[in-house]
Amino acid sequence: MMSGFRISRRAFALAAVLAVAGSGAPAAVEAALSVTPLTWNVVGLDSNDPATGPYLFPIGGRVCSTVATTNVSVNFVWDSPNANIGLRPGSQSTLNLPSIGAGGCADAYFEAEVTRTAAAFDTARRYRITATDFSGTASTPAPRELYVEHLISQNRNSITGLRFGPTPSSLTPVAAGGSMSLVVGNTYTIEVTGGTATQGYEQFEAFINFPNTIFQVLNVSTTYSANSSVYVTSPNDKLYADACLWQNDPNSPSYRSCVGVAGKAGGSTVVTTYTVRILGGGGTSQTLNTLLYDFSGSSFHYNADFSVGARIANIVDPTAATISKSFSPNPTSVNGVSALSFTLTNPNAGPVAGYSVVDNLPAGLVVSTPNGISSAGCGAPTITAVAGSSTITIADATVAANGSCVVKVDVTAAATGSYVNTTNPLMIGGVNTGRTATATLVVNNAPPPGTGLCGLTLARWNFPTGMSTIAPAPTIANVTASAAAGGGVNPVFSSSDNTITPAGTGSWGSNGAMAIGTPLVTANDDYFEFALNTTGYSAVYLSFDALFKTPNGPRGLAVYYGTANTRPETGTSVFN
Repeated sequence: MMSGFRISRRAFALAAVLAVAGSGAPAAVEAALSVTPLTWNVVGLDSNDPATGPYLFPIGGRVCSTVATTNVSVNFVWDSPNANIGLRPGSQSTLNLPSIGAGGCADAYFEAEVTRTAAAFDTARRYRITATDFSGTASTPAPRELYVEHLISQNRNSITGLRFGPTPSSLTPVAAGGSMSLVVGNTYTIEVTGGTATQGYEQFEAFINFPNTIFQVLNVSTTYSANSSVYVTSPNDKLYADACLWQNDPNSPSYRSCVGVAGKAGGSTVVTTYTVRILGGGGTSQTLNTLLYDFSGSSFHYNADFSVGARIANIVDPTAATISKSFSPNPTSVNGVSALSFTLTNPNAGPVAGYSVVDNLPAGLVVSTPNGISSAGCGAPTITAVAGSSTITIADATVAANGSCVVKVDVTAAATGSYVNTTNPLMIGGVNTGRTATATLVVNNAPPPGTGLCGLTLARWNFPTGMSTIAPAPTIANVTASAAAGGGVNPVFSSSDNTITPAGTGSWGSNGAMAIGTPLVTANDDYFEFALNTTGYSAVYLSFDALFKTPNGPRGLAVYYGTANTRPETGTSVFN
C-alpha cells in the first residue's frame, strides 16, 4: 500500500509540474496585450441649437504589448443601442496596427457621430475597444459609455493658428478657411494652437476631426501653458487632459464627476501636435474642424470659433498627376537649338507642391549655350540645366489646382539622328508617381552654306519682376531686335499680376479692355510691341506663355503683325 501511495504521489507531482509548465507560457502570452482609453467619455451638441456646432468626436484606445507582435486588429464594439450615437458613416470600425514592439504601444482612433437633435441630449451608448493578435483579445474596461452633454459656446476657448508640414521644423501656416495639400502615402506634422481660460479646466480635450479612412494618427502631443494637475503631464501624449480624475464608471454614484485631487490643465496657449499618415482619399477635399471643449464648475463648453475656423485638406493622389514633354522645333538641324518643354499637371482640387523630376538626355544631346531656362505656372522651382551637360533637374515646383506647369530648357546636338529622351519617374513630395514622359528629337543634316539655319532662337524676352513701364531688353538676340511697351489705362507691368518668380520669368499685366476683332488702340490698350530684322529668313515662329486669371481676368489675346514698323500694322491678324 505504501509503495502504491508513493507511485501515485510521484505521478501527481509530475502532473503538477507539467500543469505549471504547460500553463505558464500561455498565461504570459495572454497578458501580452492591453487596451486603455485615450479620450473623454463626454461628447455633446450645442446646448442652444443642436443643428450647429460640434457633433464629431474621436474615440481612441492605446494598445500596448509586452512582447513584439504584428497585425494587431483593433475593433470598436457597441455594447448597447442608441439611434442618436454611432460611428461616423463610412468610417472604419476595425483598424490594423502593423506592428508593436516589445514593451511598446500604438494608438487607434475611431470617429463617433452624434445626431444633431435635441433628443440626443442626456443619452448614452456603451462601447468597448478590443485588440486581437496571436495571443488573444484584450479590451478597454467595461462598462464605459459615450454620454451626450449640453455644450455651451464660449469665447474663452479659441483657435489661434494651424500649421502643417512634412517635419516639425518645416511647418507652414494655414489660415481659417484656407487649405493644405496632403499627398497619399506621406507623413505630416499638423500643429493646432489655441487657448482657454488662463488657469485651464478640470476636464479638457482638444482635437481635429480627422476621418480615420484617410488619416492614421501615429502620435499626439499636447502642451499646456497652465497645468496644476497631479494626473496630467505637459507635454501630454493624449488629446484628453483628465486633470481631476474623472469617474467613467456608469455604475458609480460619482459618475461624471471629479473624484481625485483638484487640478486644472489648459491655459492661454494650448498646442496639439499630430503626426499623421495619409492613407487614401486622393482627389477629395476634407473639411477639418478643431474643437476645444471642457468641463469647469458645473457646465461644459466649446470654442465659439468652431464653425468659422475650419481648414480644408486637399488629398492628393500622386499617381493622378501627369508629365509630358516635347521638342520645338522638331526636327531641327545639327547644332540647331530646340526647346525641350516639360508639362506637369495637377488634377487635384488644391495646389500641390513638391513636383520634382530628373531628365537624363541621351548621348549626343546636351543643354545648349545659353540654356534658355524658363518656367510658367510652377511657383518657384529650382531648375538645374548646366550648358553642355546632359542632365536637367526640376525640383520643388508648385502647380495650381487643376493647373499645369511648363518648364523649358534649350538643347542641341552636334550629330544627326533620332534622340529618344525619357525622364525619370515624376516625384511629388518624395512619393514616386510612376509617371514618365518620352519625346524624340530628330536632328537632320545642317543645310548647305548660305541656305539658312533652322531651329535658331532669333530673340527672346524674359519679363522682369516688379513694377515697370519699360519693356525688357531681349534676353537672347541673334538678329536685330527691339521692343517697346505701351498702354493708356494701367501700368504695363503690374506688381499685382506679377506672380511668377524668380526674376527673369515675370508676367505682364493687362487691363483686358480690348474688344474682339477691333484694331489696337495705343492710347487705351496695354500692349507689348517688338520688331525683328528677319532679312534672309523664310519663316519665323512666335511662341509665348499666357496666364488667364479667373474670375475677372482677360479671356482673350490679340496678336498683330506686319512687315512695316507702322501702326496700324498691315496684314493684321487677331486671335482670341
